Amino acid sequence: MRIVVALGGNVLLHRGERPDAAVQQANVERAVIALAPLAKDNELVITHANGPQIGLLAMESVSEPALSAPYPLDILGAQTQGMIGSLLARSLRRVVPSPAPEGIVEADTVHALLDSGALVVCCGGGGVPVTSDRITGELTGVEAVVDKDLTAAFLAEELKADFLLILTDVPNVYTDFGTPRQRPLLDVTPAQLLDRAGPAGPMRPKVEAAARFVDRTGALAAIGALDAAYAIVHGTSGTLVRPQLVFE
Repeated sequence: MRIVVALGGNVLLHRGERPDAAVQQANVERAVIALAPLAKDNELVITHANGPQIGLLAMESVSEPALSAPYPLDILGAQTQGMIGSLLARSLRRVVPSPAPEGIVEADTVHALLDSGALVVCCGGGGVPVTSDRITGELTGVEAVVDKDLTAAFLAEELKADFLLILTDVPNVYTDFGTPRQRPLLDVTPAQLLDRAGPAGPMRPKVEAAARFVDRTGALAAIGALDAAYAIVHGTSGTLVRPQLVFE
């Protein structure tokens, strides 16, 4: 989808804030956090206001004794375009790889902890991304953010888990999410889930992780709300993903 975004002046500089560079940089970064998911899956064009910024430059120009006349507004507008555009570009056009995991370094340790009866916390945020030297086996850190949902699916597969539970802030995966046709998916196969959940959006990695785990293991997965975790595992809430039944 091709989307044009208009950022208002108060998005970049809130009412009552000092127009310092650091303040505007922080506001731009907050705006970018909201826009980044759209930029991943869509063609994005960003326009922006410049009222507070051009007003500041105009006042400086009027009061500058070295000038025989203030700068005209078209030139000041060009200055603000360059400044704001640079802030946005530096924050939003930085592409960070988000690869699927190919292995989990501490998988054996997790197995041992489970066998000892421990409750294990691991792979936070997808885990620390590393690569392994093919000859020495030495691990080296990588500039990336591993997809956390695919890591959970990979870990569940490694551990031969019976159930992959992906918890989020909505009770179900939906068809036509955010439209009047929105309907919850309650009980689906991996193929049905991938087909009906839509091609993009923040739910997509969770959908792909659940479908991959069920396809590869024949076990169950579910996606649903955090506060309904017990009910989801017991089949009374969430979106259940089950293997495709094959009839002879």
